[in-house]
Amino acid sequence: MSSNKKAIELWLCRHGETEWNRSRRIQGQLDIPLNPLGQAQARRLGEVLADQKFQAVVSSPLGRALQTAAPLAQRLDAAVLQRPAWAERHFGELQGQSFEDMAQVDPQAAAHWEARTPDFCPTGGESLLMLQARVVGGLQDLLDHDLGTKLVCFTHGGVLDMVYRQAHGLDVSAPRVWGIPNAGINRLVLQSGPGGELRLEVLSWAQTDHLADLEQHESLGI
Repeated sequence: MSSNKKAIELWLCRHGETEWNRSRRIQGQLDIPLNPLGQAQARRLGEVLADQKFQAVVSSPLGRALQTAAPLAQRLDAAVLQRPAWAERHFGELQGQSFEDMAQVDPQAAAHWEARTPDFCPTGGESLLMLQARVVGGLQDLLDHDLGTKLVCFTHGGVLDMVYRQAHGLDVSAPRVWGIPNAGINRLVLQSGPGGELRLEVLSWAQTDHLADLEQHESLGI
């Protein structure tokens, strides 16, 4: 790994709400657009983050993340740097199904989902271990390329889950008890340790104060 010891202040934002979030359908890497609430959330992120003097705006290449990044990028007059490492987990043939229907359509897949089986790979998709490796690679890429020391990245629930686990040394199979709200703000410090190992420190997680006056839903779809 890189021997670069610089520290990056990394702000990670989940994309705004989509209709599939609201209806608890598995989006994965299908390109589902923001709904009206998600568009309002994106505008609000643009407003509250505009004075942070980010040196780069990074995003998943999926439309819902790019839509969420756009208001801030416009305010900063900055290009959005698309990085595939920040895309949502690919769920293969499970994409498009509702969580409720999955148990009927594919009970075995539903059982692996519930158990968070690390190496379970939906047909045509990614396992949790594959996603973990991709996300760690994306973080390392930020250290290896000089984009600045204060960055903002627009991404997805599954990716943010892996970042949180990496920061706290949690196994991919551990139950998730931390929130990952749509348009939430998560602040971290990213750097390389003495031996070149990747280090993450969470400064704040799942901040939603900026959304207090907007309609809220329990959006678990990914």
